[in-house]
Amino acid sequence: MPTLRDGRQLRHTEERTGHGALHFEAAEVARCIAAGRLQTPLRPLDDSVTTLRARDAIRRQCGIAFPAESPQPFGTA
Repeated sequence: MPTLRDGRQLRHTEERTGHGALHFEAAEVARCIAAGRLQTPLRPLDDSVTTLRARDAIRRQCGIAFPAESPQPFGTA
């Protein structure tokens, strides 16, 4: 769970919706594989990487860190 600099944890309280419409992504992957493509022309890898970098920058500016990103004090792991 993401943690703010002041120690508060962010929680997602909306109801879970199963696979969250991932079937659209799975169908596109299947189309690309069938066509011999390594990525979709609808959203190239470079676009996805740019989005992830922007999200990381926003999280840093807001002080949000995931547990794996936060160094654990010696002897607490």
